Amino acid sequence: MAKVAGYKGEITLNRSLYAAGPVAYIDVLRDLSNEYARVLIVGHNPGLEELVSMLTSESHSLSTCSLVHIQLLVNKWNEMDNKTKGKLSGIWHPRDLV
Repeated sequence: MAKVAGYKGEITLNRSLYAAGPVAYIDVLRDLSNEYARVLIVGHNPGLEELVSMLTSESHSLSTCSLVHIQLLVNKWNEMDNKTKGKLSGIWHPRDLV
């Protein structure tokens, strides 16, 4: 994805997120440096669907390779917790990107 998007910045692989639940994603986000205004998380279901639900209070089915954009209502990453809410800005499924 980074190559196709032309992204040349840092990429961090966090194996603890493989098959992880939403709280694990929140823990990783909370530990991010505030120098990052945006992040892209790549992961697996059901953890990502559960994360989207936790952050937006909306339930969505995410097919493989779906993209979800959520605007979080935090000023600093360390403000993240399991009560953090965000605004769902969009969902794109692979069929939408062709």
